[in-house]
Amino acid sequence: MLNLEKVTIFHYVWDSELGAKKAVISVYNGHWYEHIATVNENGGIIYQKEIKLRIPQKEIEISVGDRIAKGIYEKLPHNAGTVAVIADCRKGVNPHWLIVGK
Repeated sequence: MLNLEKVTIFHYVWDSELGAKKAVISVYNGHWYEHIATVNENGGIIYQKEIKLRIPQKEIEISVGDRIAKGIYEKLPHNAGTVAVIADCRKGVNPHWLIVGK
């Protein structure tokens, strides 16, 4: 996979000591593609950011609802995306995880 850059995943897990969710922050090399899509909503069209992230790893810790950001971060940036779909594409010539977010 060409053009890999650093991406940060904020994977939320339950912490029983805190009694709340906490973020486990992981940095991976991945291919980030972002564009603006149109969505029909409430009888009109709105514009929405769509992110496609491909990570060539054997295993990653990620769930729907986690947050993703382009670059390396220690805190959640304001422009982070939210994971909507995760696809396991580890078979074939170009094995990777496909993460779609908005």
